[in-house]
Amino acid sequence: MELYNPNSTRGVRAYEIGEDYIIISFHNGSYDYKFTHDSAGKGSVEVMKLLAKEGKGLAAYLSTQVKDKYESKTPVKNDDRTNFMNIKFE
Repeated sequence: MELYNPNSTRGVRAYEIGEDYIIISFHNGSYDYKFTHDSAGKGSVEVMKLLAKEGKGLAAYLSTQVKDKYESKTPVKNDDRTNFMNIKFE
């Protein structure tokens, strides 16, 4: 995955772009979300790809335009983001 905006500590953390999809990882998120042409629409996915590469505006676009139109969500493994507020519980 590519870092979205190295200076940001909230919202989108990283992304992965494929031919017909984008996978988005969030700071403090327990899941990575995959948006595809089929689930969110080709236009929306292509806009998300552009915003991801620019490193700004992606979280706002997701929350106002795409919302929950993801195809799948995958639990994040071996990462502190799976713990509440990044606090490790022993």
